[in-house]
Amino acid sequence: MISGLGVFYPDKRSTQRVGIVADVEVKPTIAGILAGQDEVLEEAVKRILGAEATPEAIRKILGY
Repeated sequence: MISGLGVFYPDKRSTQRVGIVADVEVKPTIAGILAGQDEVLEEAVKRILGAEATPEAIRKILGY
C-alpha cells in the first residue's frame, strides 16, 4: 500500500526513505542474554519511569 500522506519529525524533516531514527541506541549484551534479561526493553522502561526507575520497579513491571 502506498500512502500520499507525509510523516515528519517535529522539526519538519521527512521520515520518507529514512525511517524513524532512534534517539538512544541500546544493544543487548551476552551477560544480559544469559541472565534472561531484555536490556533494550529495560532501558525503555527506565526512560518512561524516570526517577522512579529502580531496579526493583523495572523487574516488577517486566515480571522478572
